Amino acid sequence: MITLSVLLVFIGFFALYLGSKRIELNFDWPIILWVRRQEINSKGTGVALFLMAALLAVQIWGLGAGLLFFFIQLMTVGSLIVLLTPLNILNYKFVVGLLAVSFLIELIRYAG
Repeated sequence: MITLSVLLVFIGFFALYLGSKRIELNFDWPIILWVRRQEINSKGTGVALFLMAALLAVQIWGLGAGLLFFFIQLMTVGSLIVLLTPLNILNYKFVVGLLAVSFLIELIRYAG
């Protein structure tokens, strides 16, 4: 569940980041180009994903701790996206690998 919440925040922040007109991207992935063209839809999608992640965190930990966790992960994921995307370190292989490891750790934690 934590991995799902982080994934929702990541996709939401990345959609809002791509919707900004101030950034210059050197990616030619079709999904990124589509999100750049659909600026209003990407902003709505980003905010909706933030709300889903916040509700998921509140469902898991309660109101106070859930909102605190949501804002901490929002700051962390947002900082990583803003810092690593221009350096071309943040690509889909890196993100998928990181989320797979996180999901496996979460499964091992709940199974044991």
